[in-house]
Amino acid sequence: MLHTGVPMAPASGGAAGGAASLPHPGAAAATATVAAATGGGGGKEDAVVWYYIDPHGQQQGPCSISQFRSWLKYLAENPDMRSEYDKFRVCTVWQAGDAGRRMTLMELFAHLSLQLL
Repeated sequence: MLHTGVPMAPASGGAAGGAASLPHPGAAAATATVAAATGGGGGKEDAVVWYYIDPHGQQQGPCSISQFRSWLKYLAENPDMRSEYDKFRVCTVWQAGDAGRRMTLMELFAHLSLQLL
């Protein structure tokens, strides 16, 4: 499903933190995947090659790094959305065709040396 708006915001009392905030197996190996998908941090942020598990546990995507950035910005800039922002930034993400190499959205941005809002 192509996701064009804000990521799925969890309902009040949704699960957060816990195991989702722990490093995922294979996250360290994902550096090469991320670099390949983004040209080493270059201009492929608009490539729609990423999937993620939303805070409700549903798979979403494909989407792009620029979409992730836009959603994070929206959530971060709205005080009423702070809880959703905190949950979204630790969602599991992976590149199309490489579901075995998963990481959190925070880890993806760190690998790309991008500012996570």
